[in-house]
Amino acid sequence: MKKVIALLSKYADMPIELKNELYEMTTRVEVRKFKTIHNRNEVCDKLYFIEEGLVCCYNQIDGETKEYCTWAYKEMDIITSVDSFETGQKSADRIIALKHCILWSITKQQFEYLTDKYKAFADIRRKLYEKYHRHTRDMEAMRQRDPEVFYNYLKTHQDYAYLLKLPKKHLAALFGISKSTFFNKVQGGTQSKK
Repeated sequence: MKKVIALLSKYADMPIELKNELYEMTTRVEVRKFKTIHNRNEVCDKLYFIEEGLVCCYNQIDGETKEYCTWAYKEMDIITSVDSFETGQKSADRIIALKHCILWSITKQQFEYLTDKYKAFADIRRKLYEKYHRHTRDMEAMRQRDPEVFYNYLKTHQDYAYLLKLPKKHLAALFGISKSTFFNKVQGGTQSKK
């Protein structure tokens, strides 16, 4: 949890009382590789801080059976099914661990309590929403482009380079294309088909 506190402290000066409450409230969760963190059609009432690991979120268009990858996050990122967490409605997301993960969870109720009690936490919340909103906007904009352009964008932007380490199946899903199309069109058939 020390790493998480250090991360959050970058966004606002956190009083010791807030740090202590976070230590007391958060729950350590270990998730093995390829295990589910959150299931579709369930309410997501937890927010997770990733201390170690890599996580991917899948969504599904109503009436279709195929899933698509909406995002993937790494160590020191924060994950939840945003719409479900905010509204209390059932989630359209399935969140899975792509590597063994160590997560720290906090409930929606605890999250709101800390936001109301501490201005520093409210500031952190606002800054994190802004960060993840920009990330989502960037990803959606890049998905509208040719896969080759999206791939080159990821290669040249350090903030997103970690996505290229995703297993090819998940990376192709992030691009919205099949694994074979990704291999042939984006990578030109020159790399292994992991």
